[in-house]
Amino acid sequence: SHLQNVHLNNLQAGIHYKNKTIQIDTFFTETQTVALTVKGNYSFSANSDLLVQADFSGMEEFGHWLPVENLQTSGRVEARLWGNADSLNLKSQVMLNPPRFGEQSLNQLNLAATGRVTPGDTSLTARLSAFGLNSGNFTVDSLTARVDGNTDSLHLSANLFAGDLSTYLQSGIVPGIKTKITLNDWNINYQNQNWALQQPPAIIEIESGKYQITNFLMASDDTDSPQFIMAKGNIDFAGEEDFLLETRRIDLGKLSEMFALEKPVSGLFHFTLNL
Repeated sequence: SHLQNVHLNNLQAGIHYKNKTIQIDTFFTETQTVALTVKGNYSFSANSDLLVQADFSGMEEFGHWLPVENLQTSGRVEARLWGNADSLNLKSQVMLNPPRFGEQSLNQLNLAATGRVTPGDTSLTARLSAFGLNSGNFTVDSLTARVDGNTDSLHLSANLFAGDLSTYLQSGIVPGIKTKITLNDWNINYQNQNWALQQPPAIIEIESGKYQITNFLMASDDTDSPQFIMAKGNIDFAGEEDFLLETRRIDLGKLSEMFALEKPVSGLFHFTLNL
């Protein structure tokens, strides 16, 4: 049998239901690229313990469902769901062999997540680690990130290292009709240049074509010739705007080195945009 581009080559199942409990003794299905195994029990009134494992040798069958085009990789997904129906715990892990998407490639990518689901709330902690991202002339040595949150808000912290460039970010996100992003900390280091978010937090609010930026100021610690980027105000594509973007003494030579431009430029860049 098949579903769109997914063809089922094999299906074995041994499942029974008793006393509000689904008992899975055997469940195995195999497509051209994926082997899926499920075992354990799920109870509507007692303890549950369910294990899921999927091994895949490619992503071609699932390409039209993925947000990234031309993804080529293999690996394993493991997940465990356990606890009572009114207090379920989730633990999962994704391990990918060197993935490639278009001209971009990764040496290693791991994702681990834990969660807890109760009638009143859902909480989640996820950790991402990626190593050896190559995109044209730009290479990221490592990227690590952690997300903690619930249905109301998320907290993100991330570290990135790419040769002489490193950056650290801490941010809070409150999703909704108006999404609120709070930048609590942001540092960028490149060779002898060190940039930092000044007088945090900076706040970015996004709502259907409207953007409000408050207290965003990134500045370097160069006492002789400090550089800065400042933004504040609102952008409204359908209404009135009051927005100011200003940069001072941006070192174009350092930017050329950072992004490995084929035709490097030099000098100091000053810019003011007032809408």
